[in-house]
Amino acid sequence: MGARRTRFVPLVCLLAAALTACAAPPTSPSTEETRRPSASASLTASPVDGQAQPEPIAVIGDSYTTGSPADSGPPALWPALLTGDDFTVTAYAWSGTGYASTWETPEGPSNYVTRVDQMPGAGIDTVLFFGSINDGFFRYDATRAGADEAFAKALAKWPDATIIVIGPASPIWPVPGGYLAARDATRDAAQAAGLTFIDPIDDGWFEGMPELIGVDGIHPNDQGHAYLAERLRRVLEEHAPAVPRD
Repeated sequence: MGARRTRFVPLVCLLAAALTACAAPPTSPSTEETRRPSASASLTASPVDGQAQPEPIAVIGDSYTTGSPADSGPPALWPALLTGDDFTVTAYAWSGTGYASTWETPEGPSNYVTRVDQMPGAGIDTVLFFGSINDGFFRYDATRAGADEAFAKALAKWPDATIIVIGPASPIWPVPGGYLAARDATRDAAQAAGLTFIDPIDDGWFEGMPELIGVDGIHPNDQGHAYLAERLRRVLEEHAPAVPRD
């Protein structure tokens, strides 16, 4: 795909508060971060008269979307890097969450299921579910039940939308068993719902690429977010039929 000029406007928080990033491996469930990234944000490209408008993309995710102390801030995150002439990315993401993994927020418990409930019913054309390694702390059955519920609600709420499910991307290789169980549960729920499933573990995202992960050993650094932006662009080009292509 040819190079695009990306335009940015300041991040707009869509939820009232942000929480500590938390996506530790199953062996270190107490790992916490010190930066408090935006819980959810919209990044939009400036419209230009006479030109095609960017494709709106809604992302339900975790700290791999909101960012963490491993990166340099919002402009370096993959949603910002992907936002421009082709895309408008709105991230409905909260650190530490997943299908089973739930974080207490000022608005109440937050996970991927409650995120679907809180999102608008109109104006959603393409939805990406991304993650989560946070579900690596939970058994297969808990993640599967949460994913089944999230996908059923999404299909009912946005019957005409393109819904793509991207499993957890492991920063650790060999991949911990908890991450594999989370992947399996997410994959099985997506397939049962008839949704497209992308498997970052099977596709080797971050495998043999420690330079893309921050010093915490868990979260992507700026280079890692640039890598994610390119991988997710390819996913959208292949699986979202309305996405512009060169």
